[in-house]
Amino acid sequence: MIKIKKNALEYLLLVFLLFFLFFKTYSLHFNYRFPYHHDEWQHLALSIQAMEEGYNKQYNPYLGQKNIHADLEPGFHLFLSSFFLITRVDTILDYKYLASIFSVFTAMALFLCTYRLSKKYNISIISVFIFIFLTTNVNILGKNFFIPLTMAMPFLFLFILYYVESITEKDYKKFIFSISLLLLISLIHLPSFTILSIAAFFELIFNIGFITGLSRSNKIKGIFFLVIFFLFFSLLIWKGTFPETRSYIKDLSVFEKGWGKLEITYAVPLLYGIANTILVALGFIYFIFYSDSKIRLRFFIFLSFFSLAIIAMFNIFGFTILIPYSRAVHYAMLAMVPLTALGLSLIIEYLIQFQDIKKNKVLQILLKITIYSIFILCILLHKYDIDQNYRYYTFPVIDEYDFKALLWIKNNLGRDNLFVTPYFMTSAVYPISKNRVISLIPAQMEGGPMGENLNFTYFSCKDKKRVVDETGAQYILSQDKIECPYLKELYFDRDFIYEITSQK
Repeated sequence: MIKIKKNALEYLLLVFLLFFLFFKTYSLHFNYRFPYHHDEWQHLALSIQAMEEGYNKQYNPYLGQKNIHADLEPGFHLFLSSFFLITRVDTILDYKYLASIFSVFTAMALFLCTYRLSKKYNISIISVFIFIFLTTNVNILGKNFFIPLTMAMPFLFLFILYYVESITEKDYKKFIFSISLLLLISLIHLPSFTILSIAAFFELIFNIGFITGLSRSNKIKGIFFLVIFFLFFSLLIWKGTFPETRSYIKDLSVFEKGWGKLEITYAVPLLYGIANTILVALGFIYFIFYSDSKIRLRFFIFLSFFSLAIIAMFNIFGFTILIPYSRAVHYAMLAMVPLTALGLSLIIEYLIQFQDIKKNKVLQILLKITIYSIFILCILLHKYDIDQNYRYYTFPVIDEYDFKALLWIKNNLGRDNLFVTPYFMTSAVYPISKNRVISLIPAQMEGGPMGENLNFTYFSCKDKKRVVDETGAQYILSQDKIECPYLKELYFDRDFIYEITSQK
């Protein structure tokens, strides 16, 4: 009876944390009902394009121009387009729920992964708690925004679970399932696939007996599987000639300063939290000096090590390979979550071994409450100024007036018109109104005369006319009144919509 009650309380705590995580993630939208991040808007645009025109049209829906590269995240866009087609929910106003839903999926996968690999409930539940408060901002991204990285995260933990179980238990069926999950991740978010593949390779090296123990037929199947994947990936990146393909691969695998547009460098221990980092160090030390086959969290050591190596590479040389700097920061923190939980668990287990505490259940409970309380306070009080400054946009992509104006355009002017709009609003124009813009703020896509668009408001009527003539724009959407002789006002409700006439 006591065990049943204990298990019930444990799962009740997990359910409570999942509900708390959902609403904490959703809190970004308590007073904002639209997609928040520019990446969200632009991924949504590609998914709407797939819904209306067929998948992978290979052109930028905002600009009507050919995309710089093929869609490298087809799984994400196919999921979004299929989800909206099947459910018929509002593509704009219901997008805000997806980040919260997938953050819960990720926490559940994290709990399952850490519980089965450590066999310790406290490590798995602490991991979920840390994940809830894991740093996320508009630069490094994370669970607060629904993007390919967010969708890949639950599959990331499921892959680690089945991959580690397969090679430690020598279970070939689990191994094939884990590789299938890895290939699925490659279709959703290629950087996640890349960093996982590197860590998986080194985990396999430490378990080389798994490969040597495979039957000849299973080895042949594995090689065939790898060849098929290599051919598929080669077709995806082939550009017609070897020099063009080599240049394309370089663009996809070398990330110099400025790739992320908003280029911020972080002190990872301060970003992740000093207390958390100390606990991670304890987890590292545990695996170096004490090997316990019951706690199979070594994969997270490899994942965090290579993420930190990429971060160090960027700080020293000013560029990274394979993984962008800001994504490496996120992977490093994500990989350190179970190691932090392990470090905290080790401290508690060590203190409980003292003679006076070991024999007294009440003292054990008080000790745990004290340590957990200190840990929770460290997380709740943690603050890193650089992160705080870039946690949100200074101004959101659109507000209610902008949304109303874009709906008016959709209902009264139709689609496929070319607009000059405020630069920081450009990501929302196509998803809401199905119209085009002269340039697009860099995120998932970019292009057009961005400098001219950014400064358009401050130009004289003559310079505005020059931009209009050079781009072929037909309309102007402005948050400020414009008094130029060639403009005809069509709409005013804080925002202004002008038609460009032939008058000079």
